Amino acid sequence: MLLPRAAVDKIILKLHAIEELRMRSTPADRRWLMAVDSVINGLNPEMQRLVSMHFIENKTGLEVMEELCIERSTFYVWREQILMQLAVAAAESGALQVFYD
Repeated sequence: MLLPRAAVDKIILKLHAIEELRMRSTPADRRWLMAVDSVINGLNPEMQRLVSMHFIENKTGLEVMEELCIERSTFYVWREQILMQLAVAAAESGALQVFYD
């Protein structure tokens, strides 16, 4: 199952702005941070590095693949798994509405 593009874009934007969210810390920001932190803490170390490198440090997929010594398919499978977990956690925290009627 794929997430709606708008949800993926919103999650990626929030990950890129994670440090700004930590500084602002409004109630909405805290919901996002709670979701992101809970997911990241539950990931294995390699997937945590993928999040840090790709979404926070803005490294390209190729740079991440080379540094983690993973294949392209692994990168995209992990990326989708992480985004799906983030979407679920954000929806549970009330930070993101993923599905629309």
